[in-house]
Amino acid sequence: MRYLVILIVSALFLQASAGILPFSVTADVTWNSKYVWRGLPCDEESVLQPSLFLSLTGLTAGVWGNVEMTDVNELTEEDDRMGLFTEIDYYLGYEIDLLLAGVGIGVGYYDYPNTEVESSAELYLTGYAKVPFSPTVTIYQGIKESEGMYVSVSGSQDLCSMSLAPAISMTPALTANLGWGNKVHNNYNFGVDKPAMTDLTLGLAAPVGIGPVVKLTPALHYSMMLDEEIKELYEDDTNFWGGVSLTASI
Repeated sequence: MRYLVILIVSALFLQASAGILPFSVTADVTWNSKYVWRGLPCDEESVLQPSLFLSLTGLTAGVWGNVEMTDVNELTEEDDRMGLFTEIDYYLGYEIDLLLAGVGIGVGYYDYPNTEVESSAELYLTGYAKVPFSPTVTIYQGIKESEGMYVSVSGSQDLCSMSLAPAISMTPALTANLGWGNKVHNNYNFGVDKPAMTDLTLGLAAPVGIGPVVKLTPALHYSMMLDEEIKELYEDDTNFWGGVSLTASI
């Protein structure tokens, strides 16, 4: 899977660079004070998360990574993770844009270098409506290592748009995500052998557009675990973190 994504990204980039195909490229570098995934704290201290995505007429291929900036997850003296990638995700998807909605399908392959975690993969199906708060439902089905299902119901809403200076604007936005996992998913990720609502994550972002290409986005996030049995497994069942992203799109 990862080699297929790399091959497709390289082919699209070469053809687009030569002017053969129209395309868009989004490159991003995000710093977060911690890394939380589906309510689960993966890194309790700061991380750097770069990504690169190429899109062409509905087809998107990309890669996302997580670099640990501290030694918080180092279990032994020989376990040297600081400054190294501990997760690299490869994505390939296709989206159809309809009049008042959109649907998409795709696959994600998740690799965990410099750790003892086995790689995994998921298929996903997503749909969204072009109405206020952009309600989106995404179903993830594991196909490697864990074959559990996770369902995400999410949305986002711009609060306003303001001009800060010539060619510089800011559009604050609220985000929310509610997650549910089936028995297999929750047993694999939390050790809880039942289907349950797993997590709720709320966010506030303030993207600042700098010209037509660059965007700087500070953001705050709050996540809570919802199921009582899952909560009992963690000393703190809530997480609060902040971050900032630098994004360039062409």
